[in-house]
Order: sequence, then C-alpha cells, then structure tokens
Amino acid sequence: MNNDATNKAGENSSEKPLSRKAFLGVAGGAAAMLGLGGIFKFIGKGDQMLRPPGALSEEHFRSLCIACGKCEDICPQKVIFPVHFEEDPGSVGTPRLDFGDNYCNLCMECTQICPTGALAPISQSEVRIGIAKVLETRCVVWLDRSCNRCVGQCPFRAIALDRQNRPYVKPELCVGCGICEKICALTAKKGFTKGIVVFPENSPELEQI
Repeated sequence: MNNDATNKAGENSSEKPLSRKAFLGVAGGAAAMLGLGGIFKFIGKGDQMLRPPGALSEEHFRSLCIACGKCEDICPQKVIFPVHFEEDPGSVGTPRLDFGDNYCNLCMECTQICPTGALAPISQSEVRIGIAKVLETRCVVWLDRSCNRCVGQCPFRAIALDRQNRPYVKPELCVGCGICEKICALTAKKGFTKGIVVFPENSPELEQI
C-alpha cells in the first residue's frame, strides 16, 4: 500500500488521537479518583464492620491488609467476605464477617494464613470480634413470644435471662462469635431481621448495654 493510500485510510479512521484538552481531562479525572481514594481512607466505615479474629485496631488492620483473600478462602465456616465498594470505599476487598448463615468457630486458621500480620496469631482466649446485643424491638421473646435458642447455644454463657425470662447479653463474657445471631429464630430468608446481632466494640449500638 502506498503512502497516499495510508494517509487516506488514516483520515477515514474513526480513531482520532486525543486533543491536548481531552488528554488533560482524562489525566485530571484519574488524579481526582486517586485523590478520592485518599479521602475514602478517612471517611470509610471499616471501623463499623466485624473483622476476622486477630484484627487489632482498624487503623493497624488497614495499614497491613492487602486484600489478598486468603482468609476468606481458608475459612471453614464461610463467614468471611470481601468488603464491597458501596459498603466502604476505603476498604474494598478487605475481609469482614457475616453471621447470617453461620458463625465463627474460632479455629484461628485465618490468623495463621495471613501473610502480612493484619490478622495477628492470637489464642482463642484473646479473641474479641465484637459484642452481641439483643434488639428488643425485634427479639421474639421481648415481643411476648416463646424462644430460647440463643440462651441455650452460647458457648461462653454470655447470654442470660432477666426476671421476666427475656434474654440479654453479658458483654464481659461475649467474644462476638456470632452463634447467637446465626441461630436466631428470625432469619433473613424468612423476610425478618435478626433479633440478636453482633456489633463491633466501638459501635454506637452498644452504648446502652
């Protein structure tokens, strides 16, 4: 093909080079996204999420976690899930716990496989995932119906009954394993919300305990 034909083909092509103005716009947008990434670190909600055993302070955890997914893969209970963007832009991909379908059996395998120390290799007696709280407006017993699932299943005797046989949590005994939340009679599959939920220790929901 001669040069004239090549030039004509280039003129007819729909792929035109970016103008200087367009290029600067793209570059500026990318820079803005990087800047937002920095902002998200400060406005994220990671400290209101349940992290796996061995996670110390949220600041320390985020500084070390590389969102590799190894803890999620090794978890035998399948309660570790990656954080999505809409949940917390500042910690996307990092692990969080969900007790809707299962609970943490404190096997500590996640702390053993973590390559960066974001999940410290602590003993079971040191675990403090969070604290459970009975939600009085949802718990069936507090709504004058019969149930004793969480009281009988707590392995740490952290759930007791008040004088009216209604369950409440002893925070000093609770480690946040989530078995109470998992076995709660109210389930998302039935269209209800749990009557007992594990919250991070610094959650505003725990202020009244």
